[in-house]
Amino acid sequence: MLIDRDTLERIDRKKLRLEENCEQKSNHCSLVVEGLVDEALENSYLLEEGHLLEKQGSHKEKKRARETVREGKANLKHAWNFAKSNYDGEFTPRFLMEIAERIEPNKVRGFRSGSVMMQGTSIVPIRSEKIDRDLGALLEVVNSGELHPVENASLLHLHASRIQPFNDGNKRTSRILANLVLGQEDYAPLLIKESERALYQTILFGAWKGYKVREGDLGFELAWACPEDISDRERVFHEFNAVKVSSALDTRLRDSQPYPEYQITLKGPDFNHAGYVLGAKRKLHGIFRGGIKTGQVKVVDRKKGVLVVRGDLCEKSIVSALDSRAYTGRYDIEKI
Repeated sequence: MLIDRDTLERIDRKKLRLEENCEQKSNHCSLVVEGLVDEALENSYLLEEGHLLEKQGSHKEKKRARETVREGKANLKHAWNFAKSNYDGEFTPRFLMEIAERIEPNKVRGFRSGSVMMQGTSIVPIRSEKIDRDLGALLEVVNSGELHPVENASLLHLHASRIQPFNDGNKRTSRILANLVLGQEDYAPLLIKESERALYQTILFGAWKGYKVREGDLGFELAWACPEDISDRERVFHEFNAVKVSSALDTRLRDSQPYPEYQITLKGPDFNHAGYVLGAKRKLHGIFRGGIKTGQVKVVDRKKGVLVVRGDLCEKSIVSALDSRAYTGRYDIEKI
């Protein structure tokens, strides 16, 4: 196996729990996934091109850099939407090409025919005449369905970036391919943050070197005859991907949990006075101020003095808010 069996089993248990949580909340869970995918795309672009925003220069140059970044992010989103709409569970060289051409529409026109240089490493990519051979071996393994989906995603991520089949956008293409596999099987997307760029590049480039040494020792045919027989550096990369998927699943699990709801019914002679109700609402809003807790407060029936609070809080938090000096009214609390 590319990834430790226990790690994959933990990931699958999280996925099962997520499916159970989302059975009755499909719309909410879909929004959670979309948010994670958008975050993954944002960071995927910035991992490679975020340096554009760090450059010093004139106001005009900085403005041009911001426009380039906005356009690049839009292209990546467009490529993702195309890929998601057209992925049928099988990868072809043509499909990869169409994704890459949408990521870098001004630079990619099919597979590269010459050499390509890469930032951050001295590794020289394979010669262009070997692209068909290497890509064919990769897609044959992935399309066979013999590996775990997380392993397939990681294998695509590693080798589609290592092969460098296009003039530009290769690593971004590889991460889209990985997330297509993960999304198809309802796992969480691979989310590597811009702040992890140095660590990510060290692990990725190390895995490229690990494969290169292995192929040099065994020859190309034997290196791909058993894709699970890998170097330590490749294994570190695959485990890194598994950790990222597991972490994103934790986020999905947390955000798919149903928040408790409480109904607060105000009491007293002025319970239906607008100022009285508004005062209670303001105190309840204070629970969520600062972003430590997440939730919302709604006035359901002002005339009856009824409010509803929903969020990651308990009844004690509500009591603490309403029993403060700034609010002295009476009330009933009921969990709904």
